Amino acid sequence: MGIFHIVDDETFISEFVAELISSLGFKSKGFSCPAEYLDYMKTPDYQRPIAIFTDVRMPKMTGFDMIERIREFHPDQKFVVMSGYSMGVEVLNKQACQYIAKPFRPEVIEQTALSLAKCHKQVSPNIKQCQGNISAEYLDVWRCPLDCSDC
Repeated sequence: MGIFHIVDDETFISEFVAELISSLGFKSKGFSCPAEYLDYMKTPDYQRPIAIFTDVRMPKMTGFDMIERIREFHPDQKFVVMSGYSMGVEVLNKQACQYIAKPFRPEVIEQTALSLAKCHKQVSPNIKQCQGNISAEYLDVWRCPLDCSDC
């Protein structure tokens, strides 16, 4: 199975999301800020994740700024934005595969991870990045961001 990374300055959220994802049989790794994550990317231990779950408002660097920096190296990286602040779909559409509103239900994180892992497993090499299908707050209307046939 693959790994998911979680970036959130609220440690309890990062740890909680990592625990939920780990309970599904995936590896997970939490980070307390974007700078810590970007530094980790430069290490030999770096393992590219299926997706990165990230908060938006964090000290020193926003989640969106981090996404832009990561996309310089990995333009096809998938992101899930978790935020307590509402934002327009047009903003998310350019940067995230999915948006999850805080506070969230645990099953939303679990279903998101399972759906993204399924997409990751089925991704065709010619698909380069998310197609911008942002879901509603919950997964009732979610479609695979990479338009996989069976997600």
